[in-house]
Amino acid sequence: MSTVTTGELQPGSPLTLRLKTATLKFALGEVVLFRKHMQLLTARFTPADFGHTIDLNQLWEQAPPQARGMLLGAYPVAQPLPRLTREARWIRYVPAHYRHCSVDLSGTFQEYLERRFSAKIRRDLRRRTRVLAERNGGTLGLVSCRTSEQMAHFLDVAPELAKRTYQHALFKNALPDTPQYRRWVLDLAAQDQARGYLLQCGTETIAYLFCRRLDGMWFYDGVGYDQRFSQLSPGTMLHYYMLESLFSEGRGGKLDFGPGEGQHKLFFATDTQLCADLYLLRPWIKNHLLTWSHLCSDALSDAASNVAERLGAKQWIKRLMRRTGT
Repeated sequence: MSTVTTGELQPGSPLTLRLKTATLKFALGEVVLFRKHMQLLTARFTPADFGHTIDLNQLWEQAPPQARGMLLGAYPVAQPLPRLTREARWIRYVPAHYRHCSVDLSGTFQEYLERRFSAKIRRDLRRRTRVLAERNGGTLGLVSCRTSEQMAHFLDVAPELAKRTYQHALFKNALPDTPQYRRWVLDLAAQDQARGYLLQCGTETIAYLFCRRLDGMWFYDGVGYDQRFSQLSPGTMLHYYMLESLFSEGRGGKLDFGPGEGQHKLFFATDTQLCADLYLLRPWIKNHLLTWSHLCSDALSDAASNVAERLGAKQWIKRLMRRTGT
């Protein structure tokens, strides 16, 4: 694995810093209790950045006075970091570690399947494809959107579907349905830098996925499915069809699954890198209080989750929450 170490920032590094409002979520399990918003200088690493040497002190010098610190998302590490550390210039807080997942799109889709999956898993994927096709009248109900006209159709359908997903019910993070977002996506489509995928069952659209291309890499930027159809594995099937479509374009590069290590990401990934979301905050009292309270909140959430798991109720509670959106 590549790691980011202290040293000089290499010329031409693609890492981009932006001053923006970042959000630290306080949650109990999957339920978000409240959010703390703050101005931070932010950057998110991608697989293309993992080989660059980054000087954190040099980045820190770029933080304007109004910023409470920096947030480096998907910061690659060799091993897990301590959750909370007081250092000379900042408070270092690490609320999450995860395996950052990506897919190497070189070669053909069939070669990818043979490299990534056993014969048994490949047979199971084909079986799921047949089951979904049978439910859809004998044909696969995949709509692939690429042109501006096709992406306009995607944007007419996907945001409404997004409101019926458990992601929206629990986290209120459905696909944006605003004029600004629509213009942005259509501009990308006009440059052949956007792809939208819709999965249909009968007359209903049951899942959507959106990705965009930048500097030769595809970025996974929004996915969801109607939880009423969860027995058909719509998430798994849509990822399968998306990858088949991207491989068929023959453009190579990588697909970056973004932060987190969801089941679908780990299942389809060809490469993983241990990463951390790294907060470097000014050593102010309010930042000490914020990080300690978030650390305690996470500990309480973990304890409640462990109790539920020992009682055999964790999966039942998660299913209930996803159905009710509570």
